[in-house]
Amino acid sequence: MKRLTILLFLLSVSQLGHAVEFRNGVGLGFQYSGVGWQGGIRHGNNSVKLSMGAIGSSFGYEYAVSKNLSLASHYNIITTPLYISTTTAVSLHANYHFSGNNSSGLLLGLDLMKVDPLVDDNGQDISGTEDLIPFISIGYQF
Repeated sequence: MKRLTILLFLLSVSQLGHAVEFRNGVGLGFQYSGVGWQGGIRHGNNSVKLSMGAIGSSFGYEYAVSKNLSLASHYNIITTPLYISTTTAVSLHANYHFSGNNSSGLLLGLDLMKVDPLVDDNGQDISGTEDLIPFISIGYQF
């Protein structure tokens, strides 16, 4: 599954052209795959993102709405502890960049995730999660 995420990221990056900027950061939240790293290629107001962290990996898109505000969406691949099982999720994010979208600095975000059910061999939902999971993310963009 992580290979699929990386492949989708590389295919998207190849479509951006030459005037791109690489950004990366670390943080806590769904857009960082739990606690993890996030890298991205920015072209104008558009960014293609990839993250790898404690609960899996994600691939996403971010749009800078203003100097400090961005909206994003990610496709997440979530693994349970010890990699016993895997599920997927879609998440939406609203981020506030304290130093601006194009600058290094702290960001604070509101995440909302819809997790696909994690089922056992009998088809019973064992995820124990709500339909939509809200979370606050915090990170540092280099």
